[in-house]
Parts: sequence; structure tokens; C-alpha cells
Amino acid sequence: MEWDITTETKKIGEYTCYKANLTTGKVALGYSETSPDISVWFTPEIAVSFGPKSFRDLPGLILEASVGPRAYYATIIKFNVDKPINRLSEGKPITREALRANRAKF
Repeated sequence: MEWDITTETKKIGEYTCYKANLTTGKVALGYSETSPDISVWFTPEIAVSFGPKSFRDLPGLILEASVGPRAYYATIIKFNVDKPINRLSEGKPITREALRANRAKF
């Protein structure tokens, strides 16, 4: 999936979210290229590439998604407080193509 990440922001709950519009990849999700526009709001504050309807490939959790007139919302987020999540302290950026190649290995 290819997303156009905009500079538009809004708060969803306590999270700052960014809007992204799907530019290519509708067919992979089971839609036709002429299907309604697909846009999502994601938060990089929760660095998990996951969302409803198999939406992914964004640098954060998708909390809201719109497919034409239909909308999907996260209603609750629960963290497992028994297992701490440690933020990565080092690493290097990679290209989207390198990310896809790494995922293909799994």
C-alpha cells in the first residue's frame, strides 16, 4: 500500500494523529480502483503499523479510517502493563522498498 501522509493533524483521545490518504493498493485490500476514497488517521505515538480492514504500512497505529461513507474507529486501547515496552534507543532509517524486502523474508 502507498499512502500520502498529509500535514493535517487532529487529536483523537490523548493522541495527536496525522491524516493519510491511500494512493495505491485498493485492489490488494479487495476494493476496485474506482472504489471510494480511503483515508485514515494514525498516531506515531503508538509505533505499531496496524489498523482496521487490514490497513497498514504507516508509522503508527490507525485510530480512525474512512472508506467512502463508512467509518471505523478505535474505541479502546489497552496496554499490557505487566510487560514493559522499551523504546528502541538506536537504529537507522530504511527506505520503504527495504522494509518491504525485509517483510517478504518472513
